[in-house]
Amino acid sequence: MLTTFDVRRDKEIAYDAIAVQPINGALVERTLTAAAIFDPNQNIDTSMPTEMVTPLQTRTTLYHWAQGLAHKDPYWDNPDADVLGISGAARCPTATPAGECSGQKTWDAADAWYKDIKAGGIATAPDSSAAPSMSIPIWMAMANKRLRW
Repeated sequence: MLTTFDVRRDKEIAYDAIAVQPINGALVERTLTAAAIFDPNQNIDTSMPTEMVTPLQTRTTLYHWAQGLAHKDPYWDNPDADVLGISGAARCPTATPAGECSGQKTWDAADAWYKDIKAGGIATAPDSSAAPSMSIPIWMAMANKRLRW
């Protein structure tokens, strides 16, 4: 963080710096492979370690996580408890949010995402030769468009 103004701009600045203090313990290393772009019909189930508490474990957990954020669904990691998402709450009657309602544009965007999630479902399309019109990679905005050869 820069605390003084320097017009010469010749000072070294450390961004996102942290102080580290040694501790006793055993070193544990885990390697994860991350992919940010998927085929529209990609099966995105993973073999992620259970220590990683994340909805990215399977298509089912990701689907329920997104449903819970966008509208309403059981918690992705606790099917006995429901979560109320943005479009599951009331839509504000005016453009300015007030009280216990979601702003109109926010509610509309969440509702559109909810409809995409429902349309995409959990399963991949049985015919992988044709890209689906909606899928988990598509509603996550992480799908590559297929190229025509």
